[in-house]
Amino acid sequence: MKHYCGIDWASDHHDISIVNESGKKVNKFRIDDDLNGYHTLSNTLKSFEVEIPIAIEAKDNLLINFLIAEGYEVYSINPKSAERYKDRYNVAGNKTDEIDSFALADMLRTDMHKYRPLEYSSEEIRKLKILCGEYSKLMKDKNMLESQLYDVLSKYYPIALTLFSSYNCKTLYKLILKYSTYEELRKVSYEDLEKFLKENRYRKAHYIKKVYNKIQGNDYYALAIFDETFSHTARALVKMLLILEAEIKEIKNKMTEITTTHTLGTIFYSLPGSGEILAPKLLSIMGDNKKVYLSSSEIQAYSGVAPVTKRSGKSSRVKFRFACNKEYRNTLTTFAFCSLNWSPWARGYYDKSRQKGKRHYESLRLLAYKWTRIIFKLWQTGELYSEEYHTKNLERFSKNILKIA
Repeated sequence: MKHYCGIDWASDHHDISIVNESGKKVNKFRIDDDLNGYHTLSNTLKSFEVEIPIAIEAKDNLLINFLIAEGYEVYSINPKSAERYKDRYNVAGNKTDEIDSFALADMLRTDMHKYRPLEYSSEEIRKLKILCGEYSKLMKDKNMLESQLYDVLSKYYPIALTLFSSYNCKTLYKLILKYSTYEELRKVSYEDLEKFLKENRYRKAHYIKKVYNKIQGNDYYALAIFDETFSHTARALVKMLLILEAEIKEIKNKMTEITTTHTLGTIFYSLPGSGEILAPKLLSIMGDNKKVYLSSSEIQAYSGVAPVTKRSGKSSRVKFRFACNKEYRNTLTTFAFCSLNWSPWARGYYDKSRQKGKRHYESLRLLAYKWTRIIFKLWQTGELYSEEYHTKNLERFSKNILKIA
């Protein structure tokens, strides 16, 4: 007799329900979120002496990794789908962990044919996916800290923002650590400033003189109370930024190393405008397991570059897709934007979309939709991207359309 397992997972424990093919609950129990709990679950499932598929409202955690390593088929159920399914037999809206785990098991019993078991790429790709995610998070933190530093400096140390070409360069950070107030900076001698700038790769005499004259020639208004308070915040922000930049650089190097050594890496580096950041991110999205995506439409829907169409009777609406992997959408639309300067057909497609009245970001999503088809085909065949080959295909397709018309 077939059996099905549902897991309602939490941070410190997991509720398990097992049902048979007629929908009767044959076992229920709770395990702790540790190795002993995982083995208890595995041993219980093995006691039925049949293969038991497992449903859970998650895609990647330690429990799922353990179950897949043990050889179980694990199905990731969208929480929204599970919530709608529970309404079929729980009209009153009662909610307990036991009810949730039972609903997942029963959902697998009735609708398993609508889902696919989780498929993972190689360990290297999974590592790359994590690195890309952490890179994006740290970059957001870095941008946030840079904005905070700009705000603090504009309040008590505005001249520091005008000395260099950018307010987020390392030379400015080191300047703030060494001369954290305008009073300290104004007292510095030309020789000391020259030494400091040359140590930070500013060696041209006319530039050093320009910076020195700017410091000495401007009498910025400064309050001692501001210097004594905001200087602590500025130094703290700079120290955090320097630590972040070092970690971001290390993560970036690891991303590049994995992508350049992977057999599929050259495909993504061949894409116009991909570069050293987007190529690893695109590889992490696609992976190296060809069972993960069966068609380009799956990637388009999951990443949110494909819209949602709602039809009923004579009405039809095309809406923006909110339920998606937003990190994937950001990667694909960013790549579409970067391709504009490197791919003539991409630039032409974007310009035509804008001429039709589409907004900038909407046009990028449409272009990302097109690029996803190309990337999927290259990923399947293992071929490198060729702008000339793709342009000829577009011309041939246009001629065929004209013949049909």
